[in-house]
Amino acid sequence: MRQKVLQTKAVYKAQTGIVIEIADVLTDCGIFDKIVAVTVDNAANMDVAIHRLQFVKLGCFAHTLNLAAQSLLIGHHVSMDSKDPCTCCVD
Repeated sequence: MRQKVLQTKAVYKAQTGIVIEIADVLTDCGIFDKIVAVTVDNAANMDVAIHRLQFVKLGCFAHTLNLAAQSLLIGHHVSMDSKDPCTCCVD
């Protein structure tokens, strides 16, 4: 699987601005009608943008896993006192 960054650009508008920017970049690159699905984080503005562009959304597994791990650790004390940096203890 190959991947490339098409463009990086700050967008200061609401969901409509994001939709327009994404559509413009994909159109400029000549690939708008070749896109089947996109991977994004779980931000609501990206959900709206992907829905408006009529693409299939594939959530980022790493981001979802990170959010799940953080929610498990809320309210728990995490200790990293072990000599093995790959282990931790949750009280």
